[in-house]
Amino acid sequence: MKTKSAAQLSLLLVLLMTLVSSCVKDPVDKVPDRELFIETDASYGPDSRQRMTVALPEGRDEKTPIVILIHGGAWIAGDKTDLAGMQQVLLQNQIGSISINYRFVSENHHFEGLMEDVGLALAAVKANAEEWGIRTTHYQLLGASAGAHMALLYAYGFQRENEVSAVISVAGPTAFPDEFLAVAALGPLKVPIEAMAGAPIATPYSPRFSAAGPISYLTDAVPTLLIHGTADTTVPYALSTALEEALENNGKTVQLITLDGVGHDFLVDPTAVSEVVNHALAWINTYE
Repeated sequence: MKTKSAAQLSLLLVLLMTLVSSCVKDPVDKVPDRELFIETDASYGPDSRQRMTVALPEGRDEKTPIVILIHGGAWIAGDKTDLAGMQQVLLQNQIGSISINYRFVSENHHFEGLMEDVGLALAAVKANAEEWGIRTTHYQLLGASAGAHMALLYAYGFQRENEVSAVISVAGPTAFPDEFLAVAALGPLKVPIEAMAGAPIATPYSPRFSAAGPISYLTDAVPTLLIHGTADTTVPYALSTALEEALENNGKTVQLITLDGVGHDFLVDPTAVSEVVNHALAWINTYE
């Protein structure tokens, strides 16, 4: 859930672009009159944070996969441009994407507000679908860190019209169990987690922490790809294994990709970046 430095983000972009040549799918039939479409500051609401970058491939049609990207930053930082490299890779693979900003959490703005923004962004995408030449449903969500938490939570418990067909979580908090909160209370995540949940980290812990956890909404869980490093000390790897087990026990589709020895800041590891990209592409194309 930490923010990434500009140098790390630049590294990610370079690494992703070098991977494109090995990731590009076989040529597909394209609709000739649909050109590459890029809009870097499309609005989905009145707040200055309610903006999105739309990147749609040339020759797209209503079957082209569309992925909503949600950046990390502990719900209090980060920007949609953090995932610009991923958007370029998706374009090269004939996949459209929308990378969203959202209103950060605060004393008066909690996880329900985060979910509202994801819903508003999806509604805006659907409203423009005909003009943009894209599908109107079966979108996929991909988030990193805090953005992964948001993607999972929305896909499982806050969908408006069953418009999300699959979700990808990269190092996302899947729950807020007591042992995690006890550690968080001693570090820099205390304030953002409290703001996100709308409750203080103090015993007895508020039920709002459970309500903010994706693992609490398994009944309507969509197919889920979890990617997590075993050396993550910010968001423990055990949170992803716990969700994997819970989904399997409830008969849901889930795959956990384990990045051995990789920490939360996986961007500094070229091998980890390659694994994330390749597994994400495979998952997106499986559930297109």
